[in-house]
Amino acid sequence: MDAFDDQGMAPTIYDEPFFLLCRERLNEDGVVSCNLWSDDQERYRTIKSTLADFFSGCLTLPVPDRGNVIALAMPFAVPWPLIYLKSSELAEQTKRFDFDFKQLARVIKQNNLSMTKRWMAKLR
Repeated sequence: MDAFDDQGMAPTIYDEPFFLLCRERLNEDGVVSCNLWSDDQERYRTIKSTLADFFSGCLTLPVPDRGNVIALAMPFAVPWPLIYLKSSELAEQTKRFDFDFKQLARVIKQNNLSMTKRWMAKLR
């Protein structure tokens, strides 16, 4: 969803009742994608917290050279084994889809895991 203007995010969409409706109607393997933008960091943190209340997994991805952040919320745990693929597998996906999956995996890890969690995940 992408619902904001020069004043910020639409308050009726980025709130608990709306996310509850999304969660209730989302398939078990579905993902809600939200374009978050706000100069109000408290509002941004509140929305991230609300997403975490309604969805088991949530990833945030900053948009390069913009103030936007894409949030991916899902009713299942983040599938970290699919993100922590071997370099050769990421290179294969990059070639197949003409999209830099290695860079995407790096951004996901940097923005969604603490340094300790990133280090521990590499040990697995």
